[in-house]
Amino acid sequence: MAETARKIVNYSNIRKQKTVQIDPLDVQKKKFKRRERLAVCVSLGWAALLGCVTISSSIHVNTAQSGLQAVTTQVTKLNSKNSNIRQEISELSSRSRLMGIAKKDGLSLNEQNTRNVTK
Repeated sequence: MAETARKIVNYSNIRKQKTVQIDPLDVQKKKFKRRERLAVCVSLGWAALLGCVTISSSIHVNTAQSGLQAVTTQVTKLNSKNSNIRQEISELSSRSRLMGIAKKDGLSLNEQNTRNVTK
């Protein structure tokens, strides 16, 4: 029985020694793990920020693009309208039409006094 008691005492001493001793590598590992966690958190935060900036930029580009499309549509309509008006002006100021109106009102055109000016 004495031997059993010695074994228990020795076992408890060994156990106490293992729990009391602190390995410096374990302390460094914990600090490294904290730094690692911080690095991961900072990286995730940075990635989330960049994602938000990318989405925001995409929204602004789409808004500007739709505004540009609306302006382009207005310009196209105005160009078409201007083209139609120029054609109408050309038809109304044609020489044959003016001669017809002049004959109707009893006017005549003297070709010697006519001068053509072009731009």
